[in-house]
Amino acid sequence: IELYLTPSNYYVMSGKVENFELNFKVAGSELTYADVELVVNLPTNDSIPVQYPQIINGIADDSLIIGGVKPIYDGVNRTLVYKFATLETGQSYRVPIKVLPPLGTTPYSDMTTDHLKLISSASMKIGENGTPVSTGTQTMSVFFFFLINVVKSIDHVYKAENGVCVQSNDPADKGDLIEWVVKV
Repeated sequence: IELYLTPSNYYVMSGKVENFELNFKVAGSELTYADVELVVNLPTNDSIPVQYPQIINGIADDSLIIGGVKPIYDGVNRTLVYKFATLETGQSYRVPIKVLPPLGTTPYSDMTTDHLKLISSASMKIGENGTPVSTGTQTMSVFFFFLINVVKSIDHVYKAENGVCVQSNDPADKGDLIEWVVKV
């Protein structure tokens, strides 16, 4: 069995969906392989919450089906587990796994980097005592992108009259107190 898990790009902007591509080929001297388990460690980073658009309410959608098998999502370990009763030699499978890092800045203002890495891997074994085949660790950098629009306007002008601030409808002058409305 040949197993590959690769990011479709080596970076993603925060708030944008990107794919990790899971590919595997069933080859070898056997015509069929029985009791095959495929475990995909979904792309994660402990510093940011990553969403998986193909997993809704803890259930994998049909776009993740491989060879008629729908994976079981483990939210605690953030894995997809496929259990194939049999796999036929000569078959190839490919499925994109979508990831969505959150839009915004890094969660910690003291971080000195503008990106974090999503880390993922996959492994497959045949039978209970089979030797696992692994993809090794794959990474994708998340670059943080945060657009902010700030609009400010004068809400009130206060002028000093006999040592007291009084609201005025006149334009602001030097020394007046201005109350701003700031919308972000």
